[in-house]
Amino acid sequence: MPAADFFSRPIPPLGELTVVALAGETYTRKVLAVSLQGMINQSRVRLYLVDGDIGGWRWWEAQGEAQSQRYWLERYNAVFGVALGPEVLLDQALDSFATEAAGYVVWNEAEPWTLNAATTEAGLWGALIATEAEAATLDALGLPRLDDLAGRWATAEASIRDTFATLYAQTSPLAVAIVAPEEYRLRDLLIQNRIFTIFGRPHGDYSTWLAVDEVLVATPGNQPVLGYLALTGGEEYSAVEAISATGKFLIPSDSSSNLSVHAAVRPALPAARSLADAGCSPGRLRVAIAISDGDNLAVPVNRYIGFGYWLAPERGQFPLGWSLTPALATLAPGIAATYLANRTDRDELVGMIGIGYANQTALPDPTYFLAATYDALAASRMSSLWLIDLALVVRELNPEGHDRVWAAVSAAYAQGRLDGVVHGYNYFGSLPPEPA
Repeated sequence: MPAADFFSRPIPPLGELTVVALAGETYTRKVLAVSLQGMINQSRVRLYLVDGDIGGWRWWEAQGEAQSQRYWLERYNAVFGVALGPEVLLDQALDSFATEAAGYVVWNEAEPWTLNAATTEAGLWGALIATEAEAATLDALGLPRLDDLAGRWATAEASIRDTFATLYAQTSPLAVAIVAPEEYRLRDLLIQNRIFTIFGRPHGDYSTWLAVDEVLVATPGNQPVLGYLALTGGEEYSAVEAISATGKFLIPSDSSSNLSVHAAVRPALPAARSLADAGCSPGRLRVAIAISDGDNLAVPVNRYIGFGYWLAPERGQFPLGWSLTPALATLAPGIAATYLANRTDRDELVGMIGIGYANQTALPDPTYFLAATYDALAASRMSSLWLIDLALVVRELNPEGHDRVWAAVSAAYAQGRLDGVVHGYNYFGSLPPEPA
């Protein structure tokens, strides 16, 4: 394993949290707010955002997050002793904190690729991000305009190639980000950690995707790609296959807020809990029910809470698997601790895919990914793993990768690092005949 990776990066200390209420704000002002949060949280974690009307660039993300955002905030205070300051509006937060910024970078909504370039610059320079509509406010606070990206590049491809050539070497070597300009929520983490940020989709504009793929090839393996880059299941498969081929793995996170704060709340995790052995004797059909997609941070951070699943009074009445990314213990330790502490004997926390989302059979060398996965499972007090790599079922797709990964999984089971593995997501075979 590398001497340093994204999961072992230094975490800024946690201070008193000022809560910024964003309900009703325009998208560009939310971008300004998240850049303020990322800049402030670079040195000491002090800003937490609460929104009430979040949309998204994919149809299934038209959801509010205020309930889950407030749930974690209140739990951090009540259970983990995190100090809470006042709740303020964005203009009040700017008055209190903006002067700590080195200045601001201007982006243009009509040229959406400029937002990712501005995100990269903001992380490097400790700057805020604004359109011309917000610039007057920052000018009045005495902040200098550090760069104006409007009109600099005619295309997203040109922006990616230029910023990679001029900025990447100054950014963190531990991760890259691929984030749609329509998403603001992840950008606090990217700015806090000085992550190089771009966007393109495998089934979108070809020249843009080619530039993204060249960045993936040119940057180190054994590291996460933060964000998300697909509109359909087929495109997701293509994206993850391309990421995996460069030795990287996706951490789906583009629709998760306050990650710069969640990483800084670091309680001790509860001890592992033994689960009853259901047995596998022949002659009976056994059915396991579990909720998928917990590799996407939006599921444990928002959906399990905001949609009422985990908080439902019926939870615990029947056995149910709850998928979580094994990386949750380092990406959001307070959230991981909450699920571990509140689970019933009928709730099993299941590690989804691995330390990130990869087609493990496509990784040139899966050694780091597998070792980090089993370490993360142990740290997260989980002992079962849910795999969805199609080539693990259809050997003909990648015989070498299929055999290599199953051998490693079998070895982990023999060593006691896994209690079990489930595989599957969609049904990929032919359907059985209809009954007569």
